[in-house]
Amino acid sequence: MKKIIPAMLLVLLMPWTAQAAKPTIQVLTLESQEGLEKYASKFAKPFLQAAKAELNKYFKVSTHDIVEMELNVCEQPNNKTCFRTLYAKGGHDALLLGKVLGKKGNSSSVTVVLYYFSRTYRSKPRNVTFVVPRKITSSKVKTIFRQKIRNLIKGEKGRLEIVIPVSGVKIEIDGTVIAASAQKGTIPATLPPGAHKVVVTKGDKRIVKTAEVSIFTSTTVRISKEELIPAPVPAKTPTPAVKTKPEPKQAAPAPAAQSSQQTASAPAETETPSEPKPAEEPTWWQRQNKWKVAFWSSAALTVVLFGSAIYTGMKVRNLENEKEDFMRDSPHSSDYVGVDDVCSMEIPAGDEHLKEICDDGKQMALTTNILMFTGVLTGLATGYFMHKAYIDTDDGVKTDSEISPEGGSSMSIAPYFGPHSGGISFTLSY
Repeated sequence: MKKIIPAMLLVLLMPWTAQAAKPTIQVLTLESQEGLEKYASKFAKPFLQAAKAELNKYFKVSTHDIVEMELNVCEQPNNKTCFRTLYAKGGHDALLLGKVLGKKGNSSSVTVVLYYFSRTYRSKPRNVTFVVPRKITSSKVKTIFRQKIRNLIKGEKGRLEIVIPVSGVKIEIDGTVIAASAQKGTIPATLPPGAHKVVVTKGDKRIVKTAEVSIFTSTTVRISKEELIPAPVPAKTPTPAVKTKPEPKQAAPAPAAQSSQQTASAPAETETPSEPKPAEEPTWWQRQNKWKVAFWSSAALTVVLFGSAIYTGMKVRNLENEKEDFMRDSPHSSDYVGVDDVCSMEIPAGDEHLKEICDDGKQMALTTNILMFTGVLTGLATGYFMHKAYIDTDDGVKTDSEISPEGGSSMSIAPYFGPHSGGISFTLSY
């Protein structure tokens, strides 16, 4: 009787990804001095686009009309007191808004003031004042807005807490010593957003970890006691000495003058056989089935590779959605209509962020392809190791009847590719 057992490894792209919660920021449209409404309207779209491009990395951005907000909240609009009230009652972690000022008439420029409120700058907001020509393109004014917004949020920081279980520990962050001999407990540090290298040293133990710090949030790095203080090694029990009997002294050879009768009557000498040495106990590694170890190791690696490919694939899709949103909101949106591959064309001035999105997407897509290809290779190796570990367990030489189609077992492996999945398939016959 013959049985066929098919198995297939599939990779499905699932529309789900876990993301850490971001602080929120509200961006209000530009307010204008009386008589300069057309310039506030002209700069409104570049301002909102620049704000989203610079703030999306750190905040969840929402936009709203400033006039409507002031009518609902402020008794006296168009002043700093009203702006502070908007931030206090807005329910967001930060607030960004601006005003267009200047002289009426034929002046060649206007003055723009941007205000930034946050948890850090609650009572005294940060602001920046700069001059913008009245005759300026949307792409150029957007570039100016991005630079000014970047400078406004430059001073924001996050909190990093390092928890250590023992005292007398040296702590370094990004190469700077923050505690030469820290006490047991929590060691706080205020840092700019981004990745930071944390080094904890005690004696000859040195632990290196990387922590990601976000604005307004607290990140915790925990060091366990086992990492700093290794478990004591149990003392070896001394082996008792074995007492051996002294070997009997051999009799001196009889002199040649003695008679043959005396020589014949002497007792014959016998050799005492030595005790055989006990066989050495095999080590843990020698007792393991190497094929089983190889199977489970390659199976775990395959799962990790395909899981990473799913994650990077979702990143590619998110970047594609971000590219579509950017092209739709861009002042050069008409240039992208009918273009199959926007990333291969020359990006118009002012849309440099689109080039960044394209570069990130290409790099992430390449990473996904590499992970998928490597996962297929490790999957093939996993199937082979499984065959050697659990199916072909006879280490001896097989006879013709054992390897024949009717009397033995066989396994075939083939790649599998589908419209939304891929992997390997193997068939076992026995």
